[in-house]
Amino acid sequence: MNLKTFFSYLAVVAILVTWAVNANAQSALSSEPSIFDGISHDCITKSDVGTSSIWIKETSASQTFRACSNGMLQALYLNVLESPQFNELGVQLYGPQGDLLVNNTVEIREGQTGLIKIKMPVLVTEGVEYSIALRGGSCRVKLGAVRTSESDGTFSMDGWYLAGQLEFAIGQTDRNVEEANTGRVDIPNTYDDGSSTDNPLADSFIAFPNPFQGELNIEFTKALKGETQIILSDLSGNVISREVRSDVQWGERITIQPRYDLLPGVYAVRILNGTNVTNYTVLKN
Repeated sequence: MNLKTFFSYLAVVAILVTWAVNANAQSALSSEPSIFDGISHDCITKSDVGTSSIWIKETSASQTFRACSNGMLQALYLNVLESPQFNELGVQLYGPQGDLLVNNTVEIREGQTGLIKIKMPVLVTEGVEYSIALRGGSCRVKLGAVRTSESDGTFSMDGWYLAGQLEFAIGQTDRNVEEANTGRVDIPNTYDDGSSTDNPLADSFIAFPNPFQGELNIEFTKALKGETQIILSDLSGNVISREVRSDVQWGERITIQPRYDLLPGVYAVRILNGTNVTNYTVLKN
């Protein structure tokens, strides 16, 4: 066993021990109201409320759930207990055949706690099992979890199955199914607490199709005053395309045509307007 494998093994063991200690030191379920009680959707799939926790630190975790209706999945909600540093948490949604449906990154601010909302609109089928995957990378964030042997979904961390589940909720709508079929997928990766007051650019545009091949469309859903930059870059920050517009209007569309040899993979769309910035994660097929 080489040193890298050995330390990876120790990290997994430490996570499992932390889970067990938290679970044994605290009651399995909380009698307090759920943090998800205020969520409003046509239907909601959610876990029990627990007093356990899981650290996502350079690890991967997955949680399965069953769609509660035929329609469009709108958002995933997680409960952040600690965030001692700025974090970028990778979030993916997989279909029943293991096909990648959504690839996203959510920014979690230093010191931020409480409910976070991760948008991932995609069509789902009632009763079908889907899987949420969290990728830590250099992330260091503590999420709420439930320690119980009677969880509705399967929870695992780095391939180790645990008797419990993440503290999570999935919000769905029975409406907008026709709109969802247009191929437009709105996947912002900025922090979103359910309001648009923290960032004036929140929900300001959509990027489609996602995944894209030859070209990527950016359509604005808000009018923006002054100069706006639209940047497509790789995850190392290398700029692939930059467009500049003045006084963007609602409904204005910009088509980005990357170079023909752009490799398949994950890319970032960044919108800058004044001192405000927002990002999308897009996938190139």
